[in-house]
Amino acid sequence: MYRHISKGSWTFSDQDHGWQVSDCTTEGLKCHLLFSMMPPEIVGVKNLNDYLTLSTSCFPYSKNGGLAAWEPAGALEWLEMLNPVEFLGDVVIEHEYGSWGVCFTYASWFALVGLAAAGKTYHDCLAICRGVEFLLNLQTDDGGWGESSLSCPNEGNMSNLVHTWWALMGLISSGQAERNPTALHKAVKLLINSQMEDGDFPQQIIGIFFHCGLS
Repeated sequence: MYRHISKGSWTFSDQDHGWQVSDCTTEGLKCHLLFSMMPPEIVGVKNLNDYLTLSTSCFPYSKNGGLAAWEPAGALEWLEMLNPVEFLGDVVIEHEYGSWGVCFTYASWFALVGLAAAGKTYHDCLAICRGVEFLLNLQTDDGGWGESSLSCPNEGNMSNLVHTWWALMGLISSGQAERNPTALHKAVKLLINSQMEDGDFPQQIIGIFFHCGLS
């Protein structure tokens, strides 16, 4: 069976899984970039250029320049008719859209981080202003954010720790800490108070995968 190059990538689980995932590889590469700014006596000496070359070469770029999740998109749409599983939709071929994470908070986080990476700021970009306002208006009374698997038709009002992290990262990337950190402080307080004695956090359903409620 043909698979796109996976050397230098990160998978959903461990190395034995062997199937690269574009967003996992992105997050792994981001962590490595952060490690590269730390003293070598803490993280060890690594050749960053090797990681950059391997990681960027394995991304599943499609012919039109878009990115898919697992491998480059390009198979014929009619192959989806061969899908034998009723509760997993659009899984036979690769598509250039994401289906992981409930809608609003997840998308807002990526949009705000992406705009900031492109050099946009809260003061010169209306999209960032509207995105920040959207997240702040959805913050719950306990300081968190939360959605359910029904978020497309109905916005949720119960805090979810992962969704709260997503909203926090989006707001921080937009410079909210410099403007007014009150919302960030409330969210961080919720996260700290939710940590269990062993250092872990409660396990919660965080999103939608392949158009169903898998977590």
